[in-house]
Amino acid sequence: MSPRALGEPAAHIASPAECGRSVEPLVGESGPVVLLWGWSRVDGREHAIDPGGEHSVLVYVARCGHRLLRQTAVFDVPQGQCCPGCARGVDR
Repeated sequence: MSPRALGEPAAHIASPAECGRSVEPLVGESGPVVLLWGWSRVDGREHAIDPGGEHSVLVYVARCGHRLLRQTAVFDVPQGQCCPGCARGVDR
C-alpha cells in the first residue's frame, strides 16, 4: 500500500483487528473515528494519527502522545506492529 498525505481523505477506517485485536473501533458522535498510521523509527512501532488532531508544523502527534516527524509516511492501515497505547485508544 502506498503512503498518503495527511490532508487526503481516508478511504479506510483502521480497526483494532488490523492490530491483532478483535474489538470494535472507537466510535465518536458522528460514527467511527478515521485514523491514519505512521511508523516511528524511534521505537519501531506503528502509531495512530488523528487527521483532525492538532499537529504542529514539524510533527504529527499520535494518540498516545508520541511525536512523528512530518516526513513520516502515513497509511490507512497499520503496516507493522502497533503501539500498545495507540491500539488501546482504538479499543475504547
